[in-house]
Amino acid sequence: MNPRYSRYYTHIEPVFKNPLVRSFAPFIFSLISLMVFGIFAIRPTISTILNLDQSLNNSQTVLNKLNLKAQNLVEGKNNYNSLDEQTRRKIAQAIPPFAQLSSVIASLQTSLASQSAISSLQIQPLTIFDISTPSKYPAELKTVEFTYSVSGNYPQLISALQSLKRSSRLISIDSVMITKAASDATQMNVSGKAYFLR
Repeated sequence: MNPRYSRYYTHIEPVFKNPLVRSFAPFIFSLISLMVFGIFAIRPTISTILNLDQSLNNSQTVLNKLNLKAQNLVEGKNNYNSLDEQTRRKIAQAIPPFAQLSSVIASLQTSLASQSAISSLQIQPLTIFDISTPSKYPAELKTVEFTYSVSGNYPQLISALQSLKRSSRLISIDSVMITKAASDATQMNVSGKAYFLR
């Protein structure tokens, strides 16, 4: 026997010869090894169970939101279908299924008082859609951006803005700038958007 280990062995040998230690040592070592291996074996399973539970909760939340959205869509469609024909026509006129630039220009023109006139009109570039191709479902809200200048006296310009607000076409005004020209006329520059579904 190696002399280095002989001293160690002489101290341990009496402990292992003890009948109590000899009977319980295998049981204790087996229990410790089972606990160590059990922790390493069960830990990934518990982690997987927790991850799956979290994923299930997230999926349930998404499902609840989708069910609520579907319920809201059905309710909205029922509400739309319960509207009279004239109201549906007004909605279609306010937000048409394509750009309808002529109706935007007509809305801008009809908003003016008889003494004021559009001095310039600029419509931002946009993709003109082919009417014969079916639109996507659900339709997206698109915009026609415009800028126009009107000249007239101040009450006429304010009246034009009020008329534009009551236009049959859904129009939002982004900015208004009123400047006094050298002559008696006042210039108003309006930037805004007209909406359509596509």
